[in-house]
Amino acid sequence: MGSHNENAKPDDVAASKWPEVEAFEDDFTRSFIQSIEETSPGYYPFLSATGRYEMDFPGDAIIFGEPAYSLEKERFESLRFYREEEAYHELVIVRYYSFQKNEGIEIGLKGAGKRVGKDLDYEKEPGDTQDLYIASFQYEDGNNGYVAVIQNTEEAGNVQVLYEIQCKQDVENCEDVLSNEEERIYKWIKSIKFIDRRTAESEE
Repeated sequence: MGSHNENAKPDDVAASKWPEVEAFEDDFTRSFIQSIEETSPGYYPFLSATGRYEMDFPGDAIIFGEPAYSLEKERFESLRFYREEEAYHELVIVRYYSFQKNEGIEIGLKGAGKRVGKDLDYEKEPGDTQDLYIASFQYEDGNNGYVAVIQNTEEAGNVQVLYEIQCKQDVENCEDVLSNEEERIYKWIKSIKFIDRRTAESEE
């Protein structure tokens, strides 16, 4: 028999039942989390305040509040979160643009590249309702970065991601450390999904 807490939102259960991770300890971060149940080991379901996209969110990360966080109703959202491991730390910036259309994807790709000062070579992974464009690059200090643009192909809207991962000082074999995390990063980026506007409105 399944638990009656399955898929329960954090505010719907006692705090004693929350997972003992940073995302639930921080009030602002917890407000985005939709369930106390994991989507995959270490990740929880996140819903954008715009209501237009969802993704997996790492339990060991927190979202910075204002002024780092910005929201313009359903039009725009910008958030950043930080997580740390023994050998490295990560900073992730996620931006949602409601007005970016598939026809103008090249403009969006160039704009995302300009933010990191790079002329990026994107790989495209087409999907049924959204396309993923992703590029990796290196900073001068050898640390890695990833830029991804997830474009809604059924209506206007895209999500742009900047993912920076850097080794801590005195870490040996930094290149191997960063390389070993690439698959995890790609998997997380692919968790970002648009919410069909018509479906969302019919459920309200």
